[in-house]
Amino acid sequence: MNSVKQLRTIIPRGSRGFHQTLASTARLANSTKNNKTKAPKNIEREFSGKFKILPPIAPKASNIKVKDDHPLWQFFSHKKFLRAPEDLANAGRPWAVSELRRKSFDDLHTLWYVCLKERNILSREDHLLSNYLSDTGSFAYKRLNENLHETMQRIRHVLAERHHAHEAALESFEEQKNQIFGQFKSRYLEADESRDEDLGLQLERFQLAYLGLNSKFPHGVSQKDVNSIKFISELKFTRFKSDTDNMKAFGQPKDIAETFMIFQAHHSDKGVEEAVVSILEYRESAPSEITPEQEQIVLNNIVKTERAKQVSEAEEQS
Repeated sequence: MNSVKQLRTIIPRGSRGFHQTLASTARLANSTKNNKTKAPKNIEREFSGKFKILPPIAPKASNIKVKDDHPLWQFFSHKKFLRAPEDLANAGRPWAVSELRRKSFDDLHTLWYVCLKERNILSREDHLLSNYLSDTGSFAYKRLNENLHETMQRIRHVLAERHHAHEAALESFEEQKNQIFGQFKSRYLEADESRDEDLGLQLERFQLAYLGLNSKFPHGVSQKDVNSIKFISELKFTRFKSDTDNMKAFGQPKDIAETFMIFQAHHSDKGVEEAVVSILEYRESAPSEITPEQEQIVLNNIVKTERAKQVSEAEEQS
């Protein structure tokens, strides 16, 4: 009824549709009153023991679970939030240039990234000290950071020395290349047969040191490798060629595939003889001509095929 009285004050009596509106409003109010939802009498007794309001959880680092292999742990020393200054007191001194000169490239590469990783950790710790905590003890962090920076600068110095020495050696080698190759060729071909085994080792060292030729070709065959293979193959064939019927029928290598077979032959007269027999069988298959432009492609295909064969054989044995 209160709602009806309110409508009477809002809508004048002479308004059109007043009686219809008043009647509809009264029915709606009565329906709402009758359909009002009532809570069960025993609701408190039913749920009072099941739900409890707990105190809020204070934000703490111990509440956060982080995987042990999370990459951000790389910015923490032994998973410590902050090291005490006394923990850095015995950190050591910078590496001396004389010490670094005795290290290999891989060792210097590893040491560089160890220093870089430690400087990242120190940078985080120094940031905490400078912005959020007191500055007490920050000198120890900055001193260690300076020592690491000095070591990294000395690593760069040693690498620069080696780079300049390498460039100078290459320049000197290009000037004396023909002389060096000529002297080795003379010693290799004129040596006594009793020195075949020793000469094989010398030939391997020569091709690796002066030609940069690795017989396993881990990075594939380059055009420089093609020329080096021809040089080594010629040396080996010249030293071990004989007057046998197979040698006479063979003559000289006709393409890069035949040259590569001699290059891979065992360093002995028997090894070269076996390679020649294989080449003669290869010629019977009437292989297509290999142009100079195709030599590098052909050798890379041969190397890939042999490598796949070795992997397959190793898997079968295992």
